[in-house]
Amino acid sequence: MQELGFRFLAGGAYWSALGFSSPEVEESFTRALQLSEEVGSDEQSVMAMRGLFGCYYVRGELDRAFAQGERITALAARSGGRAARMIAHMQKGSISFWRGDLAAARRDLEDALASYEPAEHRAKLTTLQIDPGTNARYHLGWTLWTLGFADQAISATQHAVEAARDIGQPLTLAMALFWNAAVTLCAGDLDSAEAATAELRAVTTEFHIRYFRATVTVLEGALLIERDQVEAGMTLLRQSFAEFQPQKAGLGRPWTMAWIAEGCLRGGATGEGIRTIGIAFAVIESRGEAHWEAELYRIKGDLLIARGELEAAETNLRTALGVAQRQGALALELRAAMSLSRMLRARGQVEEARGLLGEVYSRFSEGFGTRDLIRAARLLSRLGAEPAPELAPHPPAAALDVSARPRTDA
Repeated sequence: MQELGFRFLAGGAYWSALGFSSPEVEESFTRALQLSEEVGSDEQSVMAMRGLFGCYYVRGELDRAFAQGERITALAARSGGRAARMIAHMQKGSISFWRGDLAAARRDLEDALASYEPAEHRAKLTTLQIDPGTNARYHLGWTLWTLGFADQAISATQHAVEAARDIGQPLTLAMALFWNAAVTLCAGDLDSAEAATAELRAVTTEFHIRYFRATVTVLEGALLIERDQVEAGMTLLRQSFAEFQPQKAGLGRPWTMAWIAEGCLRGGATGEGIRTIGIAFAVIESRGEAHWEAELYRIKGDLLIARGELEAAETNLRTALGVAQRQGALALELRAAMSLSRMLRARGQVEEARGLLGEVYSRFSEGFGTRDLIRAARLLSRLGAEPAPELAPHPPAAALDVSARPRTDA
């Protein structure tokens, strides 16, 4: 029993000091699971499986991570534990997000938040160090952005940061800041993304949180590319792989590679960009991390346009549309539609371009003050269409109410 307690403490400490996916983390929580099944309780088994989930999650071993959620689901069904059910929904929802199964992700994450009892879960932070309600909320935030609900997405990640500050636990705050930065970066709010990234660097430096200190490098590189400081941004993005490698961290590689490919597009290095996307597709094939697949096809299409390979470009852009539609990734479908519409317009196929982009744009019900929707509206105007929603930025969204699901039929 004494060893079991120390294994939990060691695993939580290794998460911060050595990274979630380090061998020491896996060893600590594997032994904790064995001990909890021998001399511990169901609650301690859940804690051990949650530790292993974090390890496999950050490695990008999505099937192994999802299996931990399924084991906790089975345990919760046997014991009737509400807290275990909540954690299982949180885990399965977060993996479904990375797999690109957005409907399942949203369903599980909202179910997790609906059964979340803050006091009950926060009492365990001394050992597991991460608040599951905050975790579910920021995963839901990026899920909602990808589904096309930008206002609610930003609200969700802001709420997660506020909850993390209230808890006062550095690792939870670091995670919330990363996801807030990622979502505001997707929304094109570079100032907010930079502010969250700067705070993330300060927190991870002060508390020696190794994994999220490396994520700062990714965010700073992406922000530099967005500010058209391409070479500096590319240098940081490549550096991030060297920082992640010793930790055995593999999650998010396709997303990071998409930023490198975007930098190649802006810098004219089209060959390198296409090779980078090829590597990213190989990761998707081997790991199933498909949440950014549509965007990779879109960037590849733009790279091929820059090379004058228009037939192949159109194939990739239409594939991007198809992937996004299959996943329900309306935000990424809009980006692909804009790229394809520009290409069609350049070929004189203005009516087809207008119809394609207008149909995708018409399915949004919020986020009209965000960058992609503003750009889409301007492109529609150039194509001779008048988008219905107003272009003035909307006031900040209210705090996310998980009981009220956004419209999907708009």
